[in-house]
Amino acid sequence: MIGCKFKRIIYQILFSLCCFSTIFLKANIDEGKTLNPYRGIIRVETNVSAGLNNFEEIVLEARQHKLDFIVISDQLLVKVEYGIPPFRNVLKLYETRDSILSYGVEKYFQELKAVDKKYDDIIVIPGADIAPFYFWEGWPLPNKIKCNQYSQQLTVFGIDSPEFYRKIPMIHNDFFDLSFKNIIKLWPLLFVIWGIYLIIFRNMGIPKDSLNYKLIPRHRMIIGIFLCLIGVLWSFNNKPFLHDYPYEQYDEHGHKPYQLLADYIKKHPEAEKISSFWSAPGITMVNKISGVELVTRPYWNSVKMIDGFNGFAGVYGDALNAYLPGNQWDDMLLSYINGERNTIPFIIGEIDYHQKKRRIDNIQTIVFAGDFSMDSILKAIKHGCSYGYFQYGDFLLNLTNVSIIDNDKKYYLGESLQTKAGKVNLNISGVYKWSCVSGNPDNSDISSLVKLNTKKSIRIPKSKLVIICNGKVIQETEFIKKEFNSEIPINLKDEDQKGYIRFYIQSPTAGLIVANPIFYNKIDNK
Repeated sequence: MIGCKFKRIIYQILFSLCCFSTIFLKANIDEGKTLNPYRGIIRVETNVSAGLNNFEEIVLEARQHKLDFIVISDQLLVKVEYGIPPFRNVLKLYETRDSILSYGVEKYFQELKAVDKKYDDIIVIPGADIAPFYFWEGWPLPNKIKCNQYSQQLTVFGIDSPEFYRKIPMIHNDFFDLSFKNIIKLWPLLFVIWGIYLIIFRNMGIPKDSLNYKLIPRHRMIIGIFLCLIGVLWSFNNKPFLHDYPYEQYDEHGHKPYQLLADYIKKHPEAEKISSFWSAPGITMVNKISGVELVTRPYWNSVKMIDGFNGFAGVYGDALNAYLPGNQWDDMLLSYINGERNTIPFIIGEIDYHQKKRRIDNIQTIVFAGDFSMDSILKAIKHGCSYGYFQYGDFLLNLTNVSIIDNDKKYYLGESLQTKAGKVNLNISGVYKWSCVSGNPDNSDISSLVKLNTKKSIRIPKSKLVIICNGKVIQETEFIKKEFNSEIPINLKDEDQKGYIRFYIQSPTAGLIVANPIFYNKIDNK
């Protein structure tokens, strides 16, 4: 009897240990999978290009708003040029502005690295804004000529190699290249040799007693001088010893200049570190400078057709509608699902901050990363483990968790799951805080009334959650809660073997959140 009790106790202990170890292992798995949210801003310009403040002033301002990371990306090169044929690279008018190349590429990235090292509570990510191409239309006369797609550009970041940026394929980015291809551009110097020969030996073969003796040498000298001038101009026009950009701005070359940039990034040895996102693709910009019209139209066709970039700015200040169901973003996501494109078009929030006309944290990108490091944050941005946030009004909405749990596994934004079930659960949790617009710079809890010099009653914002599956709205919910932790069941259609789930949250007093998708692939139950 005692032996049976003893055995029972031993079995209970072993069973408890097994349960405990299972829980412990599961906790370790979950712990390894747990990601933390980090707030940051992307595309900030300094006084190196179009901004007003230097690196340190920008970083100090970001720290005041308790941001975790900042992507500083000044303009790599700002130049427009129009040349007169046939020597368009010599007889030309051009306009340049301050940029990274004029500042000094090595100096720029060394100073960025220094300011990142100086402040350990914020990560400073180096980058550059790159406009690969523009093209002219019309006659070269005031009010008759137009510069097209001058601001069709990308934000490239994550790498601080001066060599990478110095050789990046974009118009007017010439760099020294002593290759055979560039040396033979000097072939027009043969005309110079011919011209010198005619000048020096202008009297050769002409009898001195000829009646045309004085006239013929003069003609030979004029021809010789002309040939020398043509040879020199032609040689300079060929830009010898400089890398030749294959696309001139006098013709429209479609997607080719942009695909050239995508291929350059893809082939780079450190391509995995580099992120590239289209900047404000839905914007329309029209400016007129000295009779020249600079026009940038929405370039969604380029964003859709060119494969290789990581995505685009889906949350920014103007023309904000690509995230709506059935619009451009869903078209691209469905193209990826159907195998028509290789890279997933993720979105970011783009602040485009260069002057103090708004708060520096007005538009954010919030990432879910394993640790507070540049590598983890860059990986989260590139692989879509993030959401864009356009914050307006008196409240700030922080999402603390966004995931799908299926078969005891947690999947975050940007990830793909395989499921045997026809239903998954979308988990969204978050909390509202006062924003610094209300005079409370530390974004404190709503219950902190002492810091608010106002007698207005507090009304927790009404928010609308819209869930989209494969381009179609499957659920809309309104909620009014200070804190929320929702588990939302989502039924997957039988006919959709694979697809994606995404959502956005909109509030008139807390702003707009647009989350990157979570993908799914249904597998056979057998």
